[in-house]
Amino acid sequence: MPIRCRAVSDSQKALRREQILDAAASMFDSAAYESVLLKDIAQVVGITKAALYRYFRSKEALFLALYQRELESLLLVVLAVEKDLTTANVEDRLALLYTTALVRSPRFCKLAAILHGVLEPSLSYEEAVEFKRYLLQESVKFSTWLAQHFELGATDPIKLMAHIQEALIGCWYASNPPQIIHEAIDKNPELAVFNRSFSESLLHHISALVYLEFKGR
Repeated sequence: MPIRCRAVSDSQKALRREQILDAAASMFDSAAYESVLLKDIAQVVGITKAALYRYFRSKEALFLALYQRELESLLLVVLAVEKDLTTANVEDRLALLYTTALVRSPRFCKLAAILHGVLEPSLSYEEAVEFKRYLLQESVKFSTWLAQHFELGATDPIKLMAHIQEALIGCWYASNPPQIIHEAIDKNPELAVFNRSFSESLLHHISALVYLEFKGR
């Protein structure tokens, strides 16, 4: 429900910021990044576009904040997934953990796919350092958790996460092609070979990465 009054207190401003992120997330779930407009987000929240700029200096800054929020939510999904894993083999467990958590977090995956090519190029040097330090901090936190729950040995979890991020981007784009390509594949049976399952492709790539990492330790 939009709040029509101006946010004055810190708590009101924090709430307004979350409302903006919620509106952006809802639109992004059903539309391409290019189709999500700041004026539409502002209208949903009940503020002007000029007021929105008091919270986020640009569309890219808004979506980087949304990426950070989704990353933190992803870590909660990982915790939930880990409790349900029954596979004894550590490599299979780790591959299933990564894959299942990512498949359950489509918004994060969609944001990750545009992170490097669309969102990060808009950063100033100072913002880039701050953002990358944030990612490093979260990576260290997650790698510490992994070391406590998996027998990683000499495996470098941060390097593995970087490789998985790269695989995620490729699998997301391959399994979510432009609408015209999707229609061409769907309407022509001989092109079915190009119809990629995101979950299957991601599990294949992550499993290979995990086994290579463990093999080389």
